[in-house]
Amino acid sequence: FKQKTAYEIKECDWSSDVCSSDLAAPAPHDSVSVRIHDYAGLDVRHLQQAQRQVSALYQQMGIRLAWHSILRPWDLAGQAPASGTLDAAVTIVVLAPDMAETPKIPPGVTGFAALTKTRGDRVAYVVGERARDLARRDHLPLSQVLARVVARELAHLLSPPTPRSPRAL
Repeated sequence: FKQKTAYEIKECDWSSDVCSSDLAAPAPHDSVSVRIHDYAGLDVRHLQQAQRQVSALYQQMGIRLAWHSILRPWDLAGQAPASGTLDAAVTIVVLAPDMAETPKIPPGVTGFAALTKTRGDRVAYVVGERARDLARRDHLPLSQVLARVVARELAHLLSPPTPRSPRAL
């Protein structure tokens, strides 16, 4: 992934703060719908705790997040998803280790937001195993690491489409 299309969160800066001035806030009573697709098989409790932490942070900035239920591929084994099941303004994909190798995500990158010039797709990725490794290394709860990565990548997806460096947020 090149800098022009993805902003990366690396181990050295994964705890960076999100700045409310960088975000495009929805209308006062609107919310941003978010769905997590978990291919890494993380404990759902960690994902739910991360959702609560991210929601609290964004709520302080006046942005309400509406989380759809966490989707896992094995939950849908052999059946088509129900109509509207996949609808969300923003999708967070938690990658399994083998999935992170396919697009050649550079070592040390724990999360990134795939940005397009038209901003039609709002998808962010978290490398599940790398998040686990960071949590172990820094002696932090996995939910806290996931929350920081997701909060930062959401900021990239929700910020206005202006030129910026990968370290802008």
